[in-house]
Amino acid sequence: MTSVEILIVIATFVVGAGLTAWLVVLGMRHIMVVKHKSKHSFDEIVKRIKKVVEETDGWAFPAPEWHFSDVMVKHEKPFKGVDRLILFFICRADHAHNIVNAKPEMASIMQCGWALYEHNGETHIGTMNIPMMALPFKGIIKEAFGAVGREEREMLHKILN
Repeated sequence: MTSVEILIVIATFVVGAGLTAWLVVLGMRHIMVVKHKSKHSFDEIVKRIKKVVEETDGWAFPAPEWHFSDVMVKHEKPFKGVDRLILFFICRADHAHNIVNAKPEMASIMQCGWALYEHNGETHIGTMNIPMMALPFKGIIKEAFGAVGREEREMLHKILN
């Protein structure tokens, strides 16, 4: 193989690897955060979130809901097309306990946050894709994230249907 052919092979590999990495990053942007459309009104979903979380074994609101759109209006930075946005913070103490005991720095991404928002007249809940976040981990963290993902999916099903 000549040096030109070797350079072509190397360049092809580098371009292919770069393109693959770019496509993975582009794809991850669309699967790391999940948008759940609701057929119910914004106010009805607020009630349903509170009811379902409070009735689900072990789950609670460790912090009060945050009316984020109101805060932004006060700062004269209203969102475009987003009429209302409330952030809900939910947590299950036993999962948090297991995760932090295994790896304390994981507390930086706790608790689960749900963004309830009204966008162009439609109501949505935005969530992190917890099962996807579990993929790079192993052991207790992977198990806890898996459980959180399953339990969150069940709660969202009750809220949205």
